[in-house]
Amino acid sequence: MKLPIFDAIAHPAGVIAAFNAARLMALAMLCNFFGVKSQKGVTMIEYALIAALVAVVVIAALATVGGKLTNLFNKVANNIK
Repeated sequence: MKLPIFDAIAHPAGVIAAFNAARLMALAMLCNFFGVKSQKGVTMIEYALIAALVAVVVIAALATVGGKLTNLFNKVANNIK
């Protein structure tokens, strides 16, 4: 079974669709688990899911670009010496 969130990381154009699918699945699971009858805490849960997704995207971007930036700064530092 492929999870939509992993397709979104490979294809950045699908991030929004994957986030919506993941958010709805997680929200439904949390509501069922805690037996939520009202919508008072749902917004807080949605914001937490958004923050988690942003953290995953930032970590993935830094992991991808981090090595290239290190090499670039080392080249610049060596050329300055």
